[in-house]
Amino acid sequence: QDKNLEYEPHIVEVKPDLSKEIRRGSIMRPECPADQKYCYVLSGAKLEYLEYDPSRDVYAAWHSGGWGGHVADVMTIVDADPSLDLPIACGGWEWACISGHTEGTRLAYHPEWEDFGALCSSDIVKDNGLSYVPVLQTSNRPQTMISESAISSSQSQTTWPGSLVACDCHFYLVWHGVQSEADWGNDDGTTDIGFARIEPLDGKVLKKKWIVKGSATREKTSKLAVLGTAKGCQRFAFGYGEMSSFYVYPERYFVAELDGEGNFITDKLDVTTITEWQEDEK
Repeated sequence: QDKNLEYEPHIVEVKPDLSKEIRRGSIMRPECPADQKYCYVLSGAKLEYLEYDPSRDVYAAWHSGGWGGHVADVMTIVDADPSLDLPIACGGWEWACISGHTEGTRLAYHPEWEDFGALCSSDIVKDNGLSYVPVLQTSNRPQTMISESAISSSQSQTTWPGSLVACDCHFYLVWHGVQSEADWGNDDGTTDIGFARIEPLDGKVLKKKWIVKGSATREKTSKLAVLGTAKGCQRFAFGYGEMSSFYVYPERYFVAELDGEGNFITDKLDVTTITEWQEDEK
């Protein structure tokens, strides 16, 4: 009701059939109503993600963040103990996955490492690129750049995460972006799609390759999912969109199967007339 206050974010638990609310808790940082810091805002790149860690019984809640006239993100860890009222716990961060002006983001939980992993990009400093950050570490948290980036004249990031998925002891990810800043040129450049396997603890890159490239089009909206239940991480469903100019959404959508090295097992299939997906979907 007070227009001077920011929106108040909550975690709400409901019954599996959505028939009844069990409990809810505010994740507004105390600095928000007091000093207008670390607030949930609708400006900037809007993001709202929630993941659960069953080993520690905590949630990771990631949302758009505001501080005065600045925008970034806020990562809040919440104790999910049923006897408590969803209090804020240790871990996460009050302000910015990397340097602020957070744009593309992905959040995933890794059961083997019992930690969340976050991917983010920013339109402030191109050297940040697409970066990986573990969430629950509270000191000496590493920040590892996975891929280079370029900043367009509209203060927009060319590098954007597609999916981050856990498999065996690693995280696998896909993203769209530029292989080097020179590839972007004068805002008329193309983007390619990368594939990587990284260490969840510190983001060390174990495998990286560009799997869709050189077609003189703009590939984006990349997605990845583990196929099957066998160990070995050798089957992934992969999808992406393709566009020839500055459209908001891809003009064509394709799917294929990849192995654990990012190699195509099958030919790509055009599914444009069957389905589509958006950038912020997992």
